[in-house]
Amino acid sequence: MKMPFGDDLKSVIALSRESAIKFGYPMIGIDNLLLEVIGLEKGSGATVLSKLLGDLNKVAEKIRNHRDTGLLEQSNGLSEEVVIPKNSLVLTADAEVAVHGASEEAMKHGSAMVDSCHLVLSILRMSEQPVVQALVDMGVTYKGVSNCLKPGRTDQ
Repeated sequence: MKMPFGDDLKSVIALSRESAIKFGYPMIGIDNLLLEVIGLEKGSGATVLSKLLGDLNKVAEKIRNHRDTGLLEQSNGLSEEVVIPKNSLVLTADAEVAVHGASEEAMKHGSAMVDSCHLVLSILRMSEQPVVQALVDMGVTYKGVSNCLKPGRTDQ
């Protein structure tokens, strides 16, 4: 079953694309998506991460560090000089898996639409990714984010 994307997830994806173009990245990776989740302060993903971590600037900095050190790996071997036309900028395989997985997370949590918090959950399931390890090292876990989304919580 295909679920509609909420406005905050649509914004995250659009902003990730703009950011990748601005910084000359050949593809949109999970790091780009996470940075835009954090940047969209009113979005559900940023709200949950803020509840778990407080200051999201430190999280963004850690993600940027991982992105900058892993850029060539992320871009599938393309050199930084390769120019990709704006209309052909695509998600990395991992980012595509994360976006599709967000729909599964929304269904699992009984949501009517897919929001950026579901994208965060989907990304956290990719435990082999260095950027995910950085989040886990800071105390962000799948279970912690999932618990923040449970109905009836008084601290939401």
